[in-house]
Amino acid sequence: MITEVTTQPTAESGALARRPSVGALATLDGIASDLKRSSEAAGDIVADPSNERNGNQLQALLDHAKDIVLQLRGVMESTQELDFHDANGQLPPYDALVHKLNDAFRHQKGINQMNAKLMSVNYLVNLSNFSKNRQLQKAVAEGQQQVMELQRTVCSLEDSVDFLTIEADVQRQTAARLKSALDNTRGLLEATMVEYRQELGKQRDMIRKQTSVIGELYKTRFNQDFILDATLFMFCLWAANTTIVDVPLRSAVELALSQLRYWFPSRSFSVGAAAASSYASGSALRRQKAWSQQAAKLALVFLFMKRLRRGAADYGIHNRVGATYPYISSLFAVVYSGMAKRLSVLHLPSPDAP
Repeated sequence: MITEVTTQPTAESGALARRPSVGALATLDGIASDLKRSSEAAGDIVADPSNERNGNQLQALLDHAKDIVLQLRGVMESTQELDFHDANGQLPPYDALVHKLNDAFRHQKGINQMNAKLMSVNYLVNLSNFSKNRQLQKAVAEGQQQVMELQRTVCSLEDSVDFLTIEADVQRQTAARLKSALDNTRGLLEATMVEYRQELGKQRDMIRKQTSVIGELYKTRFNQDFILDATLFMFCLWAANTTIVDVPLRSAVELALSQLRYWFPSRSFSVGAAAASSYASGSALRRQKAWSQQAAKLALVFLFMKRLRRGAADYGIHNRVGATYPYISSLFAVVYSGMAKRLSVLHLPSPDAP
């Protein structure tokens, strides 16, 4: 419906009617520039998907649309129904009617431009919503993909947990078997250790008995060797003092002494002079001969003793346990033990002592 600003019923009704229409349309001068800015804003919204800038642009569009609505409301409130009749019910002249129609058309054109601007703003808002919806769909798709990845990860973790649970059960069973085996082994080792201790005790007893037997056997062999060595020594002394041995031994000693006097005359002279000055004539020579004969006999006794002991050992009669040093050590041990017993008997208190 075409509307017009209310006019007074006077002869100048055409001019009066044009003035309110021109005042109402004065607010519509920036419609073209607003539409241009709206189209540029639409291109920016579609081109720039960033949330912050898109939100700012959308807020600017909404504010601009609010201003347009307020302007349109003001224009609509300032208009009334268009009436071409004057107070007498007659139509105005042709020129006035044309001017009124032109004003009405311009006014309607402004309203249409405001509607177009509102439609462009609505279009821009729809584009922004479309862009936001597209971004939201993209975010939802990414979220679904992430959820699917998380589901796959959770499934993999569940499989890993199941596998670890099975492995834990197997390890638990293995640990139980190992514990049982260790307990059995420990029991077997304890029983074996007890048996070994018993056997070691028996072996110690046997070793102690064998040691005592070996000691007795050693003493027996030692005594046997001592008796044999004493017998051989006495036999060698007897043999060395027999005529068959003594006569050749004396001859050999005299021959050796004469050879010494021949080869060392000065020493024999000095010895003879010293003997003549301290003893009677010839006593030193006799004494020297006697000592030489005894030394030769002793050497012969030791030589016979060594040969006889070796022969007795080869035949198994001598045990090679007894010797000069063990005999001396045993003699000192017997003497020391006898003296210790006598001293202990002397220091014992008498039973009648208080």
